[in-house]
Amino acid sequence: LAVTIDTTAPAATGTPDMTAATDTGSSNSDNNTSNQTPQFTMSCEDGATVQLYTDNPAAGTATGVTGTCTSSTVTLTAATLAAGAHNITARQTDVAGNQGIDSTALAVTIDTGVPAATGTPDMTAATDSGSSNSDNNTNNQTPQFTVSCENGATVQLYTDNPAAGTATGTTGTCASGTVTLTAATLAAGAHNITSRQTDAAGNLGTASAALAVTIDTSAPAATGTPDLTAATDTGSSNSDNITNNQTPQFTASCENGATVQLYTDNPAAGTATGVTGTC
Repeated sequence: LAVTIDTTAPAATGTPDMTAATDTGSSNSDNNTSNQTPQFTMSCEDGATVQLYTDNPAAGTATGVTGTCTSSTVTLTAATLAAGAHNITARQTDVAGNQGIDSTALAVTIDTGVPAATGTPDMTAATDSGSSNSDNNTNNQTPQFTVSCENGATVQLYTDNPAAGTATGTTGTCASGTVTLTAATLAAGAHNITSRQTDAAGNLGTASAALAVTIDTSAPAATGTPDLTAATDTGSSNSDNITNNQTPQFTASCENGATVQLYTDNPAAGTATGVTGTC
């Protein structure tokens, strides 16, 4: 009978590497995850039995079930890890029963905390067109919104038109506590714009407070015909539109809140003249 006496401890396994599929959030390689049973791949000795360990709650705590090394690698699933920081190591036992030393540790963070709601989206002055750049009434169908947020979080805008909770535009990453996002094309009408953030570990926060906005793409009706004021229509008649006043005044009916501009065809058609006024 041929027997082998093997008393040599195997080498340490490779450092455990969290799998991309279980490393949730904005990065699949930062070892920051909301998954409490992440998986780890490590190099090992063929045929060896490999066990994961964590130092939380106590150093050298075995976690998850063992696996057998095949083709010099094994992937193991940790048992449920508590939220917080963990150092994950692995140890292999060869086919003769000799146990190796601990691998180098991998520092991981289990983050299950839901981030706070973002700040209320604020339409940027540059895309809030019209007489006011802060009234959230615009003819821009792809307005931009600035949102306060958690650094590193991924932020998404939402609208309730056409349906509640409709994502609009692309996501952005929060930096220095803020992000500016562009909405997808919004239909004319009223919208409530909200935002939500997903933290670096993949936890989705609640919706922010809503910002009521109006997209108005309808051109207003023409003003009434300008009427030269009696006070600036000099001469024998104050209503004949013949005057020696070179800066006459005109009254025009208009839409409340609209900004009105006078035009003349001298020296050229459509030449703006004078200052604007608000109806």
